[in-house]
Amino acid sequence: MEDLLKLKKVRDKQDTVLTIIIYDHGKEEFITFLKRQLENVKKIKDSYKRKAINDRLYDFLCFIESNAPEKINYVYLVGPNIHDVELTKKQVNMLKEYNIKSLFYEYSDRYNINYIDKLFNDFDFYKVAEMDKKKMIFYDMNSTKIKKFNSETVNNQSELLDFVGKFDLVHGNSTLLKGLVCDKPNFNKRLSPEEIVDEIEKIIIRVNQKKLDELLNNITNPKYENKIFFGGIETKKYTEQSMVKTLFIHESIFKKFKRHYSDYINFEIVEIKKLEHGDISDRLLNDYNCCVGELYYAI
Repeated sequence: MEDLLKLKKVRDKQDTVLTIIIYDHGKEEFITFLKRQLENVKKIKDSYKRKAINDRLYDFLCFIESNAPEKINYVYLVGPNIHDVELTKKQVNMLKEYNIKSLFYEYSDRYNINYIDKLFNDFDFYKVAEMDKKKMIFYDMNSTKIKKFNSETVNNQSELLDFVGKFDLVHGNSTLLKGLVCDKPNFNKRLSPEEIVDEIEKIIIRVNQKKLDELLNNITNPKYENKIFFGGIETKKYTEQSMVKTLFIHESIFKKFKRHYSDYINFEIVEIKKLEHGDISDRLLNDYNCCVGELYYAI
């Protein structure tokens, strides 16, 4: 799987590269599916795109006919070359556990490496509750996986407040959610999975912002004396000297920094994104030259 992650930067001029995750599918069943896709390709009006997809899909079909086992559990990346990785039994069981669709099939101008990475490597979950009148359903969720657990009956807002503290987000259709006042995100409507993911991303941003705020609040704390540093010059120096314990870095330079200093990074990097005007992301950008960090020891 690690070899596939190296293909993250591969791009094409149009949506002509294909990402496939497939498990528990028979070979003939998958071949039939691919033949249907070839028929659909004929409907594409753009002649360049139609030919590119047709040629790649046909080559991939021949590859499957010649090389695929009778039961297919694979990740395929189809572009100028065909890359394939067989799923382990543990990975297949994980996909089943979280009810992941048995066939993920997507065209784009790049391989969906982010999805593959998060699907197989991200097991940090947020606890979500969904209300249906007085019924509360519990489940764990992140950007690629969801798993439902048990449910409880909630009779009034007082009981609801007792439950809310156990979750990162509450949503659904219930009069009990109307006018609810608490410090957790709550919505008196049923959110789509995409909307929940968006709200979860906001939770992550708030958590990271809070971590930065806590570090800045310790600037005058004697325990942190000569351990907190600011700005690009200091960050460069301490990164190259392998002295950084944690680095908070503004989203505007996050990717560039990781790419440029990839050989030096052996510490926690926290990307600080903006939620609203004037939040701590703006302070990091304008007051601290995009970087605030903590050293392993005082200098």
